[in-house]
Amino acid sequence: MDDLLKFECDMRTINVINNSFAIKDVNSARGRESTRGKFITNLGYLYPDYMDKLNACTDTKQLVEALDGTNYKQLLASANLDQDNGNEANQADSTVDHVILEECSRRYSMAFENGFHFGVFFAYFHLKQLEIRNVGWFADLINLGIPKNMPGWGKYTVPFRYHVNANGGYE
Repeated sequence: MDDLLKFECDMRTINVINNSFAIKDVNSARGRESTRGKFITNLGYLYPDYMDKLNACTDTKQLVEALDGTNYKQLLASANLDQDNGNEANQADSTVDHVILEECSRRYSMAFENGFHFGVFFAYFHLKQLEIRNVGWFADLINLGIPKNMPGWGKYTVPFRYHVNANGGYE
């Protein structure tokens, strides 16, 4: 349970920092400290060691470099960092948000393998939230009449799945 909570806090912190790049008040160091500080938690694996580096970030590439020495750097490096945060339906599947959702889905799915603990209920609840998000996403695509060959149809996260590694085993 502790690992899931710390991971959730770290993902929220990374998401807040990534989404704050488009806000004009965050350009100055003082603006970054005050604006981001309202939304960033003081829990997780990134707190307090990486907070100064993360608050100094002004773009996504600096965010990835600030996470040097963590497992999150490899996770975010797999995202397509050259995209802007424009129309989500036209973006590829490898945005920072999508990579975070896939990792959340993987970790929540693996929480069921650790025996009986409160983390199972936490993971189940969050997997259900991802499932509801997927259904809402598909409903919006159908409502807008988006053809099924458009990239927006592949932008969902399948909850509760085991991820098979290169050897054919489960991770």
